[in-house]
Amino acid sequence: MMKRKINYKNLLLLFIVVIVSIAAIFGIYKIVSNFLLNNNNNPIDEVTANRLTIDLVDYQVYRSDEFDFEFVIADLRFSDEKAINYNLANLYTDESIKLNDVSKYVNTLEDNNYFLGVKNVTYSVNSGSNSAIFSIFIPIKDKNKTELTLFDAVSKKEIKIDLNDKLTDLKELRLTTGGNITTSSYSININDAYIETKFFRNDEPYQYPSTVQIYAFVITIENIEDDVTIEDAVFTPEGSDEKIRALDASITAMRQNNIISRPLSEGVSGALFFEVYSPHDSPVSYRGTLDIKFSDSDEWLSLETELN
Repeated sequence: MMKRKINYKNLLLLFIVVIVSIAAIFGIYKIVSNFLLNNNNNPIDEVTANRLTIDLVDYQVYRSDEFDFEFVIADLRFSDEKAINYNLANLYTDESIKLNDVSKYVNTLEDNNYFLGVKNVTYSVNSGSNSAIFSIFIPIKDKNKTELTLFDAVSKKEIKIDLNDKLTDLKELRLTTGGNITTSSYSININDAYIETKFFRNDEPYQYPSTVQIYAFVITIENIEDDVTIEDAVFTPEGSDEKIRALDASITAMRQNNIISRPLSEGVSGALFFEVYSPHDSPVSYRGTLDIKFSDSDEWLSLETELN
């Protein structure tokens, strides 16, 4: 009987193919695992589940026929054994709304002149302390719900909120003004305030970072000579040393003309625009002082703004 000759070259080739296939499968597994991990909206390694606690301190329920949703602003106390560093992707409702993904609701409110910053709502839960209270915005799709449940993916705990209690008037979230001043030369009134979203710089669309919001003060000026202009303006939020300078005349907006550096006349109306950085993480006060510098004087006029 003839002995079959073993082809060691083919065996070696087969062995190499098997090894490469196993390595490829392992590599694909690692890639998929990393992809799922990096795209998981519920990262729970920031805090340890058996240490974190979230308590409901207070809340307000807002509902209106203006919108196809209602919402809650909840004061939540976050406590841990170390400094608070919590990702709101871990907190979601019984309607599967993750509280780090609420921008479409916020934008709808702001487009209608309702501003969550009035209630110091924050979208970032970080503190140097191991216990802190944060005001959190919680949208609700079903306007017939009577109870809302929040789920925390870290501690695996639930928070129940009674939606028939603590009903609050939506008007509390509007910016209103009543600041005015009259001198021998001018009569100035702030008659509106809002957040502007559509701008042009030198007639070209003006794109600004997502971390910026632009606040507009609509001003009416009377009893002023035609050749006088507003040279400069500065807004100082109440309780802050920050001075926010008005945007220059190269900026124009969809809703209002930029009044700065524009020749003024009897009964002219326009807006002053101010860039506010990180308004969500560090909400500015909506009360403060508006200082205006006119071209015919070396003095600045100070106008107290009374924003709700």
